[in-house]
Amino acid sequence: MDQENTVLDPALRLKGKANLMDWVGMTLMRHPDMQNDMQTSESKKTIDHPAHFEIHWSNQAQLAEAIKDYQHPTVQNQRLISPEKTEIRELQQRLDFVYPMQKSTKTTSYQSVSEMKRLYNDPDDQQLNKISWESTLEQQQNRHYRYVTEELAKPKFMQEEKVDSIVIGSATHNLLQLLPLTTPPTFDSVEQKLSKLIEQQQIDNQVAEKIDISAILWFFQTELGKKILAAPERVHREQPFSMLKDAREVFLDFDEADAELLIHGIVDGFIEYEDYVILYDFKTDVVHNEQRKQNLLDNYQGQLRLYREALAQALNKPVINTFLVLLNHKEIIEMTTE
Repeated sequence: MDQENTVLDPALRLKGKANLMDWVGMTLMRHPDMQNDMQTSESKKTIDHPAHFEIHWSNQAQLAEAIKDYQHPTVQNQRLISPEKTEIRELQQRLDFVYPMQKSTKTTSYQSVSEMKRLYNDPDDQQLNKISWESTLEQQQNRHYRYVTEELAKPKFMQEEKVDSIVIGSATHNLLQLLPLTTPPTFDSVEQKLSKLIEQQQIDNQVAEKIDISAILWFFQTELGKKILAAPERVHREQPFSMLKDAREVFLDFDEADAELLIHGIVDGFIEYEDYVILYDFKTDVVHNEQRKQNLLDNYQGQLRLYREALAQALNKPVINTFLVLLNHKEIIEMTTE
């Protein structure tokens, strides 16, 4: 009742996510028509909506009486056929059946890399990094067995129009994916490609102005960039992948042997040679000191380890190098993934 905004606060919406009627009830409480049925204090914010409604209350006895009108009359003198004992036993077995993999029914079999990367941050702390498998009814209602961030996305009409770093990073990845690799890129060729992407409405003009073309040119002048240009036919960019993981390696106290999770993600790029693979990943994060830089590396360590494992399984080749490319800082860091 003390909500001052038209849209309910995120905290209230999260509390009501277990039941749609919770949201409906919180919304109706602020409608003027509700004042006719409920003795409540005046709402700080009422909903100006042309709809009207009435609420009717019924007790259990009234409901039982109403149900009688919908019940079919009993057929008299109907000849009853007694089922065989074997049929009764079979029916009893079916009715008493308990699905043996109960925990699997309370987790999703589909996980993204962003949800799983914490598990792979430190291979020596696999037990510590496992996701808590919750078993009480209250915990199940709060969050089933999927590791996700509990926050609500803003509706589009509430989103600000300013260009943020995430959008710029996505556009930079898009440009790097589509740049021709047959010749070394120049400022003019990159700008020309960017203009074409704007024309095709793949990148917004306001976002394109924020892309650092000099950082892209720097990358292709590095040793890694030259390897890409030297063998463009071996380069795979924005490569989607999927892999299966034993659920016991992901969730604590999960003991079902045959349960598997499907993990999906997209690798920025890799170079596939005859006997080995080189993996690289672009980041456009901005860090202002060494501590934040170390935090950045720790944050992406698990993600790259997961990419490496997926590539090694899919290609049946070792991934001998894994590089994190910090475009905004013009720095390439070889990540340790052992």
